[in-house]
Amino acid sequence: MKQFFSILAVALLISSISCKDEKKEAAKASNEQMKKVLAIHDEVMPKMSAMGSIVGELSSKEDSTEIGLQYKAARKDLQDAHKAMMDWMQGFGSRFDSDEILNGKELTEQKQIWLDEEEEKVKALREQINSSIENAEKILEHNKALKPKSYLKLKGTEGSGFSLQGMNPIRTNKASTIVKLRGCASIIADPSMINKEKVLYFQFLGPNMGVIADNGNTITIQGNVYSKKLELVFMGEESQICDFITIPEGSLKTGNYILKVFEDKRLLDSAEFQLKQ
Repeated sequence: MKQFFSILAVALLISSISCKDEKKEAAKASNEQMKKVLAIHDEVMPKMSAMGSIVGELSSKEDSTEIGLQYKAARKDLQDAHKAMMDWMQGFGSRFDSDEILNGKELTEQKQIWLDEEEEKVKALREQINSSIENAEKILEHNKALKPKSYLKLKGTEGSGFSLQGMNPIRTNKASTIVKLRGCASIIADPSMINKEKVLYFQFLGPNMGVIADNGNTITIQGNVYSKKLELVFMGEESQICDFITIPEGSLKTGNYILKVFEDKRLLDSAEFQLKQ
């Protein structure tokens, strides 16, 4: 009997030591888990100020257009993520005291369950914040690349015909003698477009609305047919452009003609002129 009690005492001692070791391991694991949760918090927190700046930039661009609505949606996602972070911090602070958070104080069974929950929450929160920032930055960058192009503004557009006397061009509206059609236009000053390379297209249309060729050649760009291509460097100051197309003498009929001036596919200005017999 004495031997039995001795064996029992040893077993209880071993069990006690084992339980203490298990508790130590559990406490150590909880402490590491708490540090992991705090590390994710510390990783995300510096992004809060950046989110505020992006929200401000998005808000200034919002309107009722398709792009403006994209800005609005991205801004709302950022604000939702920011609020979720603030709510998480408040909820986390209400579940654990400072010793449990900072000093590794042993957690109760219930608080360990809470810590497991908070770890999953903060991981999801990190993903929400990172994805909302990434999405907002992509939208801003993409739409910056799609910034509307600035087009030239014209005035005084004019089309006219010229015949030749010797080597001298003579302006005329007599259709049968014309060998050149001239287009002219004044470019309105625009200080926002200094030293900008520009490509314009003249499109001369006859009475049948067909495009008149230059020396038998037309230019086709993205399905549009033009008579003449003009390249220039606009310096932002008011200036005039003029150019000719050459046609066979006697090839034009009497009637109304139109000169259209394009930049890319955008019609900048047009003018009608009449040729007679």
